[in-house]
Amino acid sequence: MLGIRLERQLEARLEALAERSGKPKSYHAREAIRRYLLTDESEARRQSISASAAADDEFESDTRGWSK
Repeated sequence: MLGIRLERQLEARLEALAERSGKPKSYHAREAIRRYLLTDESEARRQSISASAAADDEFESDTRGWSK
């Protein structure tokens, strides 16, 4: 269970959304947090892949003089 405090304006917007949709405020808060976490996790993966690719680009093997 999670209890959070919202600014009055944000609370009013959430209340209006709940009234328009017919779904409770908790549904919309849960959905917003879920989407935020998915976005954050995707961004973390993207940054990890970018960092890995950059590290690979920085590594250059010197094979001059190698023979088969």
